[in-house]
Amino acid sequence: MRAQSGQPSLPSVVHYGAESTQVGGAALALANEQPENTIASAKRMLGRAREDVADDPYATLND
Repeated sequence: MRAQSGQPSLPSVVHYGAESTQVGGAALALANEQPENTIASAKRMLGRAREDVADDPYATLND
C-alpha cells in the first residue's frame, strides 16, 4: 500500500508541534530534531507492563 506521497508505506509516527500535528513521513522527518514531541513505536508497547519496557530507549511518564 502506498501513501498519498507515493512512499511504499505510512510509518506509525506522530509529531506534536506548537503550531501543528504531523503524521507519517512528515513526523518521522522531525523525530531526530524534536524527539520529545514525537511518538513512534507506541503500538509495540501496548499491553506491556512498565517493567517489560524498562530497557527500551524511550522516555515514559511516571504515574
